[in-house]
Amino acid sequence: MSNTAEEIKIRFRDDLISSQLIETESSGLLAVSGGIDSVVMAYLFAQVRDNFKLTLAIAHFNHSLRGEESDADEDFVKDLAKALGMPFFSEKWTSSERGNWEERAREARYSFLNKTRQQLGYDWIATAHHADDQAETLLMRLVEGSGYRGLRGISERNGKVVRPLLKFSKAEFTHYAGENEISFREDSSNQDTRFRRNRIRENILPQIKKLNPHFSQTAQRTASNMVEIAEWVEEHLHDLYGRAVSVSDKGLIQIDEKELKKVSSFLQKELVREVVNENDLPWRGHVWNNLNHFLEKATIGDIMVLPGDCKILKDRDRFLVMRETDFDDLNAFQLDTTTPVSLKVGGHNFTMDLTKEPTFSSDGATEFIDFDQLDHGSLHLRLWQAGDRMVPLGMSGHKKVSDILVDAKVDRFSKMSQYVLTSGHEIVWLCGLRLNNKFKVTSSTSSVARLNWSHTERPEAH
Repeated sequence: MSNTAEEIKIRFRDDLISSQLIETESSGLLAVSGGIDSVVMAYLFAQVRDNFKLTLAIAHFNHSLRGEESDADEDFVKDLAKALGMPFFSEKWTSSERGNWEERAREARYSFLNKTRQQLGYDWIATAHHADDQAETLLMRLVEGSGYRGLRGISERNGKVVRPLLKFSKAEFTHYAGENEISFREDSSNQDTRFRRNRIRENILPQIKKLNPHFSQTAQRTASNMVEIAEWVEEHLHDLYGRAVSVSDKGLIQIDEKELKKVSSFLQKELVREVVNENDLPWRGHVWNNLNHFLEKATIGDIMVLPGDCKILKDRDRFLVMRETDFDDLNAFQLDTTTPVSLKVGGHNFTMDLTKEPTFSSDGATEFIDFDQLDHGSLHLRLWQAGDRMVPLGMSGHKKVSDILVDAKVDRFSKMSQYVLTSGHEIVWLCGLRLNNKFKVTSSTSSVARLNWSHTERPEAH
């Protein structure tokens, strides 16, 4: 630990150089609450501003939660900015919403900072997070059950936000402020143990520091190590994603089981999480345990529900991932046969128009039917139902649609989104798969309709 204010200033300057968090001749917005951490940061930047030829301003977000005390904080920071020769910008929070106050306040504060930076053209935003904040964050995330992502802690850089004090302790700020006779504001809400972070700060962290007085520095090293681990994982995930993940002919995200089994169970689960793309949402321990068991033991047709309204299906030599929202538009449609039909439904495009020159193919996506055989007053597109029957092309007797789907080896997810075209009480076409023999084109057909069923392009999952 640095012993003097001068040593702290020199270390701060040297850390800015070695970390390359900011560029020479750049402009920065300092987020200052009025507390000792951010006030010391403002003084440190003021001391090194000439070294880096910096253009600096101070921004203050008034949370308006402590009445006159909050307004006094704002006035204090305004005077500080004047004393340091920096422009001052502020905003007062007027939200009356209920819910998670801590999270809403954080979002509002960063929204103000980012808006101010963009509007005024500053290059970066600096916040006063320090080593003790890092320790508190890691403890919180351990309690929450965060994996390696969460244990990366507070990063030195996040977009335009830089945190140049992460290597400094609270005790150093106290020493610096005392030696320089710097005044600051005390936020009474920091003692309110109703807030989880405050409980950790007041009750838990002091006990840990009795066991390890340098725990804050230890936490910072742990976070740095976790950043390196995360980079290694992401590199291997990227490679695995390219080998194992693709889009099926039904438009579903599929994971090749053979490629998946080449890596550790840890990377297998991380790949599924990557496909689901819910990295910002913590997965609880039971999800990881259940997923591990599913990937190892699932048999064909087994389904597991995942966070983010997703499901994963075991299907022969692959796993299929599908979102619940993929079914949002799965409805029944009555079609107007007097004009060409074109609509999107259930992740597919359906078209129908008249043609004089049918060109038959075997891909199943396009079929031609005897238009005159249709009950033109009753033509519908709907999801297939249990009990549906039809006479497949080339056959004389009825067959259950469920059996046709089984014979075609249609996976369970695709079955859930399988449409049929119906006329009256009869199925005309099991879309993309089989035509009803009754509606086939013959030599006596005078009017031919062309049907097409193809899946819409899905956005890339990675």
